[in-house]
Amino acid sequence: MIRAGLAMTALALGLGACRSTGVRRPEGPLPSYGQLRDEYNLRTQKLPRLWTKAAVRVVTRDDQGHRKTEQGDAYLQVILPDRVSLSVGKSIADFYFYLGSNSEWFW
Repeated sequence: MIRAGLAMTALALGLGACRSTGVRRPEGPLPSYGQLRDEYNLRTQKLPRLWTKAAVRVVTRDDQGHRKTEQGDAYLQVILPDRVSLSVGKSIADFYFYLGSNSEWFW
């Protein structure tokens, strides 16, 4: 279950800026969640670590309701099976948020 969550996070950050070349419709029945999970876990056993960087845009509203846009950097680090670190901010010292987990804690 953790690996599936890591895959979705990595996909969102690592491939979020890719352009689509069109929609391809799969032929035949779609695989079950269990089949997808098992195939994914088999592939990720070969990739015990992942690190990626992405440019992100953060859109917020101030106290008067005016829209405010800032650009920052995101860093994702994963060490399977359960160590994850995701930080988003303007610099290493100025974070918008920092998420992480290990075998005992989520923060």
